[in-house]
Amino acid sequence: MPDNSGLYWRCVTLLGRLDATDEHRSEAADLLPALDPDELYGQILGSRVYLPALANVRLLEPTSRTAAVLGHLEALVTQEQQRRAAAHDETLTVLTGAAARNAQVIKGLSLREHYARPELRHEGDIDLHVRDWSSAWSVVEMLRARGWDWDTTEFSWLKWTDGGHLYGQLTLVLPDNETPVSRVDLHIGPFSVGHAGNMPLTGWRIADVMGVRSTVPDCETELALIAAHALNDSVLSMKDVNDLHTILQQPASTDWATVEELCRAAQAQDVLAQLLSVTGNVYPEHEVRSATRPEALVLRQAAEERVDRAARLALRDELARRGSAEAAERMAQEARRYYSADLRPRVIGSTDTVSPLGRNRHTCVRLLPLSTWSRLKKDTPVPHVVEHSEQSWAPGLRLVTSGSGQVVRASDEIFVPTVWGDVHPTSLALADQLSPRA
Repeated sequence: MPDNSGLYWRCVTLLGRLDATDEHRSEAADLLPALDPDELYGQILGSRVYLPALANVRLLEPTSRTAAVLGHLEALVTQEQQRRAAAHDETLTVLTGAAARNAQVIKGLSLREHYARPELRHEGDIDLHVRDWSSAWSVVEMLRARGWDWDTTEFSWLKWTDGGHLYGQLTLVLPDNETPVSRVDLHIGPFSVGHAGNMPLTGWRIADVMGVRSTVPDCETELALIAAHALNDSVLSMKDVNDLHTILQQPASTDWATVEELCRAAQAQDVLAQLLSVTGNVYPEHEVRSATRPEALVLRQAAEERVDRAARLALRDELARRGSAEAAERMAQEARRYYSADLRPRVIGSTDTVSPLGRNRHTCVRLLPLSTWSRLKKDTPVPHVVEHSEQSWAPGLRLVTSGSGQVVRASDEIFVPTVWGDVHPTSLALADQLSPRA
């Protein structure tokens, strides 16, 4: 079958525009007979531009194909409006509490404030940023006291920079993992990119986010964040194009040298160049200057292609950090293994060993909360634990070990750490012994 992904992308850019004209809608209508309505809807959803698309599709001449796309979009938007309404008051409370705890608002919620009509920007997770573990745990305690639960679809995780500084992401959901209406991604330190890369977040400004006075990234950091996040996904998104468009419309001048250097730290220069080029094509009023580079983002990506891209990024990043060719190749192979592995938590035999919890950029220590490790414990005979030792990871964060068992203690929360999904029975016994909630 011929690859018509370019036709779908063109239609998404026409329907997902923030300022579509009759001419744009007419061109989209001309493309529709060659496109499958279900696939087009999937592409619109993937690009997170279903809100402007709905407004534009409603203005198209009614046909069986437009009716099919319209039905999908109306059902989704109705569902999203209900979810957002259910989460609205809590979102404002979280934003207020985050500001009181010196947490910054990043990504979606900060970007939507650039839009002339913020309601047209997809409103997803609440992405917050803090500088260290103590600040992160202050936010966590606020959320946990309000009934937020630990996310078990994407476990919280920690890594360490080359200088030994902790960074990572803690994820929580409301009200639970079965029917969440909201999610907080709490980023600690630099923004994680790929298997072992990261990008510093250092430029900030004050702005209103949904009416709450908040600290958000400055223009340069937001532009770099868009590129770094797109690099993680590896797929071209109309949402990113619209975000760039709204930022480029701002009257303030942009320090492009700083944007370029931030992207270089994350190996996202090619992504930035491609996104700027695409944005200039979709919105020709922007005279973007961008060097010609290989295209880093694709329109479609199979699972094996994502693995290959992760490996190449890990190789390139390690070489940029002046690692040896051998070290870079090892990093690439580890990335290939990690992005293709089954990472679901599982209990191993009592005589087996678990992977060491290396404190570095390339070892992602995932934290299994009580709701996960207690379920594993139910079906596993656990040994009796007598003695254990503790090691400080950060103020208020400790690694507790006993033989082959290891748990992470944060205040009164007990987590079982894992790298590849392996959990030793002794870890479950130790977690059970130390947890006040088990």
